[in-house]
Amino acid sequence: MVRTRVRVAVVAAGVTAVALGCRGGERSPPAGEGAAGAAGAAAPAGAAAAAVGDVELVVDGAPAGRVAAADLAGRRSLVELLPADARDPARWGLLVAETADGRRLTVLDVGARFPGHDLVLTGDGGRPTLAFHPPVRPDQPPHVQRALAAPAAALAGVVRVAIERDADGEDGDAAAAARPVEPVEPGLEVVRGDRTIVLDAARLAALPRPDDGRRGGWALADVVAAAGAPGVAVVVATGREGAVSIARDDLPRARLRRNRRGELRLGVEPADGQAEPVVVHAVRRLELR
Repeated sequence: MVRTRVRVAVVAAGVTAVALGCRGGERSPPAGEGAAGAAGAAAPAGAAAAAVGDVELVVDGAPAGRVAAADLAGRRSLVELLPADARDPARWGLLVAETADGRRLTVLDVGARFPGHDLVLTGDGGRPTLAFHPPVRPDQPPHVQRALAAPAAALAGVVRVAIERDADGEDGDAAAAARPVEPVEPGLEVVRGDRTIVLDAARLAALPRPDDGRRGGWALADVVAAAGAPGVAVVVATGREGAVSIARDDLPRARLRRNRRGELRLGVEPADGQAEPVVVHAVRRLELR
């Protein structure tokens, strides 16, 4: 990480939230209160409306079911509670779990970040808990198995779990061609000074896709380079939630991806000391400074 960077006012990373409505992050809180990536944020209307003890499931912005706390005896697989076409975590570009009091667990690239983990919902005295349990092998020493018994991430009191699937994947090009995708209108504007370049869907499709174990998407650094400005100091991305400023040395952790609704979503992986990723939906404009 570069020592000179734009610092976040609330999460102390190289990405500055300008209008995302975030509060400070929580790092490894006590068991049952949200762990490994949970951070406070204002709860959306859908979460506030959920009945106490129920968990609302949302896939690609559409309701996908509701699970009552009474049905969460033991461990229930989150995957099995979802519609059949949404059961592949490798295609989940974003998972956001929320509680009624505004705590949040946000995970980008679920399949890559938690490979092989069991994603489960459990009932905890009427407080459903979402937990990511690492795989345990029989040949592992007992002390390793005991260490892996604890979830790698968890959030208690969950009332809403929302998943966004990426359009990209092994069949990404075919899937995109088969469905009516409205590209960002009038395209993704890339502005530097008095010069504006519009990257439409075709120009984005021509950009390289890094082969780093994740599926789909474009490295923000490649998008900036395609606009003829590889040496910028700061990129300001504007989308539905507002704007974020990304320092040059944080660009390798930033990626644009198209979701099933055809929107471009910017995700910036958390840096050391940052509680959760930064996510901006419906990105329409990049300003290069």
